Amino acid sequence: ITSPANEQVKYVRSLHRRRCRYRERRFIAEGLRTVEEALLAGIQPVFLFHTPAILQTSRFQSILSLAAGRGTIIKTVSEPVMKLMADTVTPSGVLAVLPMRECTIPSPLAWILVIDALRDPGNLGTILRSALAAGIELVITSIGTVDIYSPKVVRAAMGAHFHLNLCANQDWSAIGRILSA
Repeated sequence: ITSPANEQVKYVRSLHRRRCRYRERRFIAEGLRTVEEALLAGIQPVFLFHTPAILQTSRFQSILSLAAGRGTIIKTVSEPVMKLMADTVTPSGVLAVLPMRECTIPSPLAWILVIDALRDPGNLGTILRSALAAGIELVITSIGTVDIYSPKVVRAAMGAHFHLNLCANQDWSAIGRILSA
């Protein structure tokens, strides 16, 4: 794909907006490590976009074979198109569109983390990584917190999204119901 007017390119660009992510129930993951982590966690990308240059790396070859084996739509894009689709200034050359998992509440539930009014995407990503390392079973974000599926949060979380139970954008009455269950 070399045209910014391509429908799939426009679709990916639309996923940079929170409203579109939640309407489509999909989000963007950039970078070899994050895409690889999603695949290893058993998550099937809807789309996998890559540049020709990244085809030379053995790590990407294993990602490519995993994704192809699961029926992912795989497309090669030019460097300028990747730059348009990516959130980073210098994209790594691989980007996936992944499905959002539904909010599931594990039972029994011992460790819950509720995040309220946090605005910095990098801090939320770091908190998600720490929550995974600490064995947190459920992460809930309140309305007014930075979007847990924002590309910057996903990048900073380094794959934690694929291993945590996440309930995003909950109002306090919903949070109360979850905590009392």
